[in-house]
Amino acid sequence: VEDVAHGVVVDVVIDTDVSGEVSPWNRKNLSAWLTPTPPKPYDGMVALRVDRWARRVVWFSSLMDWCRDNGKRINTVRMNIDPTTREGRMFAGIAAMFAENELEVIKERAQETRDTLRQKGRWPGGRVPYGRVKVHRGSDPDTGKSLGWRLDDHPHRCGVIRRAAENIFGGTTPHAEVQRLNREG
Repeated sequence: VEDVAHGVVVDVVIDTDVSGEVSPWNRKNLSAWLTPTPPKPYDGMVALRVDRWARRVVWFSSLMDWCRDNGKRINTVRMNIDPTTREGRMFAGIAAMFAENELEVIKERAQETRDTLRQKGRWPGGRVPYGRVKVHRGSDPDTGKSLGWRLDDHPHRCGVIRRAAENIFGGTTPHAEVQRLNREG
């Protein structure tokens, strides 16, 4: 990194579990460096690839503009870009377009996987909604491989939801129903 940065690394910023759909200015750790008063003085920033900066062309373009306007260099380890030149900005923009396309492909594949699992009666994962419970579907008798999980109604909580829905559809205001639920615990 120091070779690409042409200097000394003053800090390493890691934003784990951050979606590619999050703007650099909305990332908890990176955003602190994109202000007039960063944690430490610095001259530039380096990431592994352009998609580590942003997976939206508009955000990467805004980041390059911010760096230019604030006298900061921006570069990547995998692709040596020079945003001070017209060609460098063009290549960086093309890389950002590929990153944005990759984000869209990832989202499509994830949705297709969730849809396929649901069609097979399997729970695709994530937070289990209130009123439901995750149940293991067992194992394949031939291979012993897990058949995954499904969601079933929670014996008590599903009734809570049904009653709340009946009350609201029967004329109780949502606010009054929330108050009732809070009173009953």
